[in-house]
Amino acid sequence: MASSEEEKRVAYCKEHNVHHLFELLASRLLVERPANPFDYLRELLVNVEKSEKKKAHDPTLIPSVEGSDGKPLRKLTLGTFGINNAGKTTIISALGGCIEMNHVPTVGFSPSRFQMEKFDLCVFDLGGGANFRGIWGHYFHDCHGFMFVVDAAADDAIIQESLDVLRGMTQHKYARGKPLLVLANKKDLKSFRGVEVVPDEFLKEILQEGSLYRVVPSCGIEEDKELEKGVEWLLDVVMKDFDTLEELVQRHTQEVKAEAKRKAEERLAAIRNSA
Repeated sequence: MASSEEEKRVAYCKEHNVHHLFELLASRLLVERPANPFDYLRELLVNVEKSEKKKAHDPTLIPSVEGSDGKPLRKLTLGTFGINNAGKTTIISALGGCIEMNHVPTVGFSPSRFQMEKFDLCVFDLGGGANFRGIWGHYFHDCHGFMFVVDAAADDAIIQESLDVLRGMTQHKYARGKPLLVLANKKDLKSFRGVEVVPDEFLKEILQEGSLYRVVPSCGIEEDKELEKGVEWLLDVVMKDFDTLEELVQRHTQEVKAEAKRKAEERLAAIRNSA
């Protein structure tokens, strides 16, 4: 009974992104330190609720889109990652033609969809808080390529943290071998330090041999040709090698499903043995 109750609690947390929500509330509260934390949290919760109502939290639940010939378009998924306040959501919003400067930090899985001639493109970002990054790996298998956003106007400590996180991400078995676009973000700020914050030697060291990558400066609060060209490069690379990448995605997805099934069977066996 205890195990069953625990599973219900875990399922509830996943369904409503409870752990992500708590992390967001705590981190924003400690950063802003408002005079009245209760009023601040109430307003923040309202903003988060409005934002989250527009989102799906599971890529497998996103319905297929049909092309002009009536056949389902092939799904192409790009994952966008980076630590908190790097500008991930603002970048994706700008790509969709909606420039917003005051985004609520992402809670959970936040997808944006773009219909192309032959592909149904899904670009998503995930919360970048330190306590949340552990869940990133649960989404890597579904990606054909990656964007990683670095706050290139930040101080040395923040940039080093970003590089450390990028290193960890690229070592994941479901991320290796897939194309990578690194965005040195916030080029509109005076403190912008250029694409040099992500050295080419560093990328060659951490990426699997033969992996395709590019680093471009970016800004998500105004029209940005460099950002557009960078994303066009990533899409071009993925589309040219789509069959190979799709085979990789399908294989990784089957591995993830098999592992989930194995763990579920183990839990069920443990419950039966304890009865």
